[in-house]
Amino acid sequence: MLPTLRQLLVFKTVVEQGSFRKSADVLNTSQPALSNSVKALEDVLGTPVFFRTTRSVELTAAGTALYTRIDQIFEMVETATLEARDAADGKGGRLRLSYVDFAILGGLPDVLENFRSENPKIQIDMGFARTLEQIEKMQKGQIDIGFIFDMDTPLPPDFNRLVFSVEGLAAVVPRTHRLAKRATLELAELKGEPIIAGDARWERYTDMVNEHCIARGFSLEISQRAYLRDEMLSLVLGGMGVLIYPNCIMNAARFGLRAIPVSDIDDVIMTSLIWRSDSANPIVAPFVEAVRKSSSTVFDTK
Repeated sequence: MLPTLRQLLVFKTVVEQGSFRKSADVLNTSQPALSNSVKALEDVLGTPVFFRTTRSVELTAAGTALYTRIDQIFEMVETATLEARDAADGKGGRLRLSYVDFAILGGLPDVLENFRSENPKIQIDMGFARTLEQIEKMQKGQIDIGFIFDMDTPLPPDFNRLVFSVEGLAAVVPRTHRLAKRATLELAELKGEPIIAGDARWERYTDMVNEHCIARGFSLEISQRAYLRDEMLSLVLGGMGVLIYPNCIMNAARFGLRAIPVSDIDDVIMTSLIWRSDSANPIVAPFVEAVRKSSSTVFDTK
């Protein structure tokens, strides 16, 4: 059993006023009611908080220990109350967000900057997760918003989807590569090149790229695999092969490398925002609206 806020307020007032009579006037109550509140507090604590005399009250050791924390307790209650009100108004609270690399390397940072500038009290907890992991986490209530690599990905019926971006492909090569000075290239020009690809966790993306290669008469010749984008770029820098990545790779400038757009590939990489239609988090709706306003490329779909 814990003390009530009323009991703690009475205790704080008695300490600061120095008497039960003055405290009763401040709190607009009777002295017997005040005494009952203090007695109830002492019953909860299992020890007296005051030494009472006819003229004054003095703190016991337990009362002193409690009073040293009293302002902190009420400050925390006030903060929690304000945060709850802000959250209800969509001005505060917390948003849990996951993303794939294509989103965080693309337009997501601009969305976050704009949203946080207009909602500085909202805390955003972010983390990287693969598409299927995001869907699972959202089903379990572990995230509120997800940015997924979307290839007509099946979603549960209570999920909403908003296409966030669509983009083409680029080839990342060392500056000494035979194609490094080209402004653009066609995918077939990478025939025979050793390719840096993602590991098994990138299978859907790699298969999609390979389908475009097969349509042009060749298959990817994968020389090395890695999980993280920076690992892949380091392998390219080390002369181990060429990386085929969405155009957002242009935002990851790295000395010694060049990213060259693939001119004969349309916008085939789609990143979508997902959220639950039954989400109880009041911040989800204004965040989704902020994403809608952030780019002319977004559109709703199922």
